[in-house]
Formats: sequence, structure tokens, C-alpha cells
Amino acid sequence: MNDPDRQPKGDKRYWTSANVPIPHGRGGRRTEWPDLPFDTIAIGTVIGIPLTPEVKTQRMLRNLRSIVWRRGKQLGKKFSARVTDYGIGIWRIE
Repeated sequence: MNDPDRQPKGDKRYWTSANVPIPHGRGGRRTEWPDLPFDTIAIGTVIGIPLTPEVKTQRMLRNLRSIVWRRGKQLGKKFSARVTDYGIGIWRIE
């Protein structure tokens, strides 16, 4: 922040400025798992995802669980995501 107009003034911890353009957004939610068949699997069916080094991070697992919950809510279905010996399993339970 080298712009003197964008520095806090006096005892303030923030700055304000007029006529600053809004940056372009991403255009909606982005997902690494757009092709998972949440809408077509039957109750008791599992979707298996192998644990590769890029998937086996805590953040990725947390993101995947969030996607599972959100898609279930959108579709009116319930899913359960678990880490297993063979990877990540996503079961449709209702």
C-alpha cells in the first residue's frame, strides 16, 4: 500500500476512498469435484475417491465434506463422507 490516499489517517485503523472500481469476481462457486454424481446415486451407493497426495490434505478433505453437505441440501438428500482404507467414500444415506 504505497498510495498515500489509501493509508489510515490520524488514529483510524482503516481508510476510505471514492471511485475505486470493484475487481472482477470468479463468477460463482468453484469446485474441484464438478463431476461427482450426487443426483443419480441410489441410497446405499458409495462414490469412492482415491487418496492421492493432492487430495490428502486436511483442507481438501474439509472442502470435500462441505461440498457433500451443500449438494445434499440442494438435492434434498443426505450423504455421509468418510476417510477409509481405500480413500474417501461418500455414501448416500437418505
